[in-house]
Amino acid sequence: MRAMSHRGMSRVAAHALLALFTVGLLAAPGCGGSKPRGAGVPAGRVDVIIVGAGVAGLTAAKELTRAGKSFVVLEATDRIGGRVHVDTTSFKVPIDYGAAWFHGVEQNPMVPFADKLGFARVDTNLDGPIYVGDRLATEEEAAGCEATWQQLEKALEAATAAGRDPSPHDLLPADAPCRELMLDNVGRFEAAVDIKETSTVDAASFDSGNDDFVREGMGTFVTAWGKDVPVRFKSIVDRIEHGKDGVTVHITSGERFLGRKVLVTVSTGVLAAGKIAFAPALPQWKLDAIAGLPMGLLNKVVMQFKSDIFGATPDNSWTMWDGPGSDNIAFVIKPLGGPLAVAFYGASQAVGFEKDDAAALAHAKDALRQMYGAKVDSEFDKSALTHWGQNPWSLGSYSAARPESSKMHAELARPIDDRVYFAGEACSRPVFNGSIAGAYESAVLATQAMVASLGK
Repeated sequence: MRAMSHRGMSRVAAHALLALFTVGLLAAPGCGGSKPRGAGVPAGRVDVIIVGAGVAGLTAAKELTRAGKSFVVLEATDRIGGRVHVDTTSFKVPIDYGAAWFHGVEQNPMVPFADKLGFARVDTNLDGPIYVGDRLATEEEAAGCEATWQQLEKALEAATAAGRDPSPHDLLPADAPCRELMLDNVGRFEAAVDIKETSTVDAASFDSGNDDFVREGMGTFVTAWGKDVPVRFKSIVDRIEHGKDGVTVHITSGERFLGRKVLVTVSTGVLAAGKIAFAPALPQWKLDAIAGLPMGLLNKVVMQFKSDIFGATPDNSWTMWDGPGSDNIAFVIKPLGGPLAVAFYGASQAVGFEKDDAAALAHAKDALRQMYGAKVDSEFDKSALTHWGQNPWSLGSYSAARPESSKMHAELARPIDDRVYFAGEACSRPVFNGSIAGAYESAVLATQAMVASLGK
């Protein structure tokens, strides 16, 4: 079968983006560029106040440093990275609880940073096996899945080319073989929402193909890449005021920060929940953009075993289990060569299991038991589960454009009155939607616009 990804199908080559960021890419601050201006918080009014120290916030800080502009980064938690978070001590290999892949490595603008810093990239086997209940798919079943996958790819591309953005659910006939599993690969396991709530344009455009892990952990890389950025930790922004004289950003401690502009990099989940008040209030077009890009939910169940119980399944294999009805699960088997399986629950499935760790683990182990036998129990060592929907700083995993809403990425990125700017994975073009590459791209573009405006 042609490779199938947890985050999309390889259709769109981002050559325009690659050209945009080639000049000066490796000289960006943090990778051989100048040091950030000043340690800690600059006194008085700064050029830009950055809300959030995830990949977008760190990128903006680096770009502002290179442009010679002053800034302060306000981060609600006690670490950088946002939804990139690694555990390097609990298991036999590093486990990224959040973002774990460089998608579409040939065009991914973050890859050169990791390579220059000496991190090792590990290719994902996207041609992993499909299991149907307690057995491998037959050749006929696998061929049926392949045919349906190709049919879905063509339908997505045709709808996008025609300027349509329906749900992919509407693009496959009801009797297509392997239909529910293939739709889940685009919906639950890619967009992190149920297929009827997924944008066809985003699904068709996302640049995947060759997807790499980082052997040391994606979180380890992002921490190293962003270590030189001065950040004010445990600074929870709860109000942003803006007007002709600039911006005032308030944090829950009662302190306030003055700037000429503000860059907001928080998730659409945080924005939709109203955790940050804006004065004046956000305009309706901005609220519509937030509503069109709600947070999806993709949680992981990490299971370590005492030995390799996975037989002939290669390392780093994206493996799918076709369960009864719509009860499907995606796995990465032997990530980074370790004796582990990572189960992925997406969308409504993830919402239900997030409330019951025991049920989530039992269900994942039951599927693995059908796939790999009784050693799933006798060799089981330990586990960990993620709960991104309950994380107050994200309220979900990453944004997912609704049908007819792919255009909202650009609307979310559009600044308000040349004072309030936005960046983050939800602000990126569909080619990088929901990824760290998208967070990077959107922050570079937003910072370029702010710097140009500040120079007027």
